[in-house]
Amino acid sequence: MTTRSFPLIVDAVRKTAMKAGARQSKICFATATTADFLPGTLVTVGSFLKHHPDTDVDVVVIHDGLDERQRASLAALSDRVRFVSVSSELRERCARVGAALPRFAERLSEFHQLEAYRLTGYRKLLLCDGDLLFRQPIRELFDSQDALLCCGEFAYLSGRCLDAATFAPLDDPAHAGPAGALDSTFNDGFLCIDASLTGEGCYADLLSMLTPESWRGSDTFHTKQFLQNRYFAGRQTLIGSTYNFVLRHAGLITAREGLTARDAKVLHFNLPVKPWMPAAMLRWTCEPAPVPAFDLWYDAWTECLSAAHLRTARRLDRAAAGWGGGGTERCAMLLHAWPGPYEPSQTGARGAGTGVLRRAARHRERGRDARIRDRAQQQRLHLSDAGAGHLPADVESPPGRSVRVRLHRTEHPGPRPFTLVFAPLARPLHGPRGLRLDTQP
Repeated sequence: MTTRSFPLIVDAVRKTAMKAGARQSKICFATATTADFLPGTLVTVGSFLKHHPDTDVDVVVIHDGLDERQRASLAALSDRVRFVSVSSELRERCARVGAALPRFAERLSEFHQLEAYRLTGYRKLLLCDGDLLFRQPIRELFDSQDALLCCGEFAYLSGRCLDAATFAPLDDPAHAGPAGALDSTFNDGFLCIDASLTGEGCYADLLSMLTPESWRGSDTFHTKQFLQNRYFAGRQTLIGSTYNFVLRHAGLITAREGLTARDAKVLHFNLPVKPWMPAAMLRWTCEPAPVPAFDLWYDAWTECLSAAHLRTARRLDRAAAGWGGGGTERCAMLLHAWPGPYEPSQTGARGAGTGVLRRAARHRERGRDARIRDRAQQQRLHLSDAGAGHLPADVESPPGRSVRVRLHRTEHPGPRPFTLVFAPLARPLHGPRGLRLDTQP
């Protein structure tokens, strides 16, 4: 080795260390989802990003078979969203558990969250269920030196412990079986995990527990929560339920901590009927009304749709600039882009049009658009006066203006055809993002 080459090696090592350090300083927000849980996951991820805009975070969504459109709906929230597929080993172990324990046959996807323990290179891993709603920032947890931060589950909140082998609640630890008792048991819907508890070793340990024998002699319906309470026993630090306000146990939490759902930083909708299940919610016409926190979820749902759609519109507007040239024009439409056989065309527009529509019109005029076949539908977008001032700073919103948009079925020869999909909501969009969607037949 020459003397001249030594500084070059030192410089390369230094740069590598700097990159590793930067990566290690990041937070990883991870969740697992399925097609049925997609709306819940959208709100979980969207509400977290809303309250942590400046946090250096990667968002990892674990899945087993989401198609391209379903992934696109989550990716529209942020460039920081990426997807990880469930490993074949985890999938095979889930299948064996489901075959031996029929009560878990419809819940095997809950185990997919264990895939997150393979994510390394982060200072903290925030592992969350897909039915959470973040209402305030929680960044103070990211500076904690504790290995595992979590919130108490039902047995803990009611002053009891659990049998380590069967997960049966116990009033007295002395009544536990040979495996002993678990105290300070936690709900695994919200876990802030230190880097020391992640990696292939931890992942392999958890998968080794994912066998039918782990539930031998137990009739519990708990899945991953059962495994993680056993594996992390003694290493967890319980924090206040404000970080995981389990709505099913709202009465216990309020009695124990004096905390209500509307004061909590994170709400957990671990109820048999989720806010995004309209058919199931119809049963509540003859039963007690939904918990009051549901209206908070609906507001977050419309706000997440608005944020995702506006972001997509801005991206389409930038892409359209390459078609017709000229400067970048901003779009304040509420729309979502899916791969598909439709393209927008501008019809009569009252007030200011949008960059996407004008550029698409120029694109057609230059002869590069596909031939129009038939009219598919007509929509009207109305930008509400109420919240126009709350739109992102880089979005122009002409208050009180309306834009008519007509979608035409086409045969698009280019590589990126798209569809404008307007959210089928039961009520107009409104709220802090300031957009309301009205539909004209």
